[in-house]
Amino acid sequence: LKKRGRVEMFNVCFSTAFIVFASVEGYARFIQPFLDSAASLYDDGCGFNTRFAYVLHPVTGMPLFAETDFTTEMVSVRCFHASHYEAIRLRAGFDPESFPPNASLAALVNGTSSLCTPSSGGAPPAS
Repeated sequence: LKKRGRVEMFNVCFSTAFIVFASVEGYARFIQPFLDSAASLYDDGCGFNTRFAYVLHPVTGMPLFAETDFTTEMVSVRCFHASHYEAIRLRAGFDPESFPPNASLAALVNGTSSLCTPSSGGAPPAS
């Protein structure tokens, strides 16, 4: 009778250990990769700043950006006007005041970049 009790105790402990091992293995093989891919998809789709709106200027065709988050309205307006000011400075040939000079950005704003010509594979500016 004592031997039977030990066998039953072994069976219970072994079954419990098997269930725990199978649960951990199932989580590691199936659930965790799914959670990782879901987090990756969320970061790719929603992890960037998507709280803005833009419109193309009717004369210059340049995009004008504005933040849509009302909690930072004054900062957004300040940044909106600072970006316009910097674009005008770049277009006039001056170095920007808010960030380090960038020759590629200046060439794109001035229309002198090779990306601005149809022959380089870039799309010509819409008129």
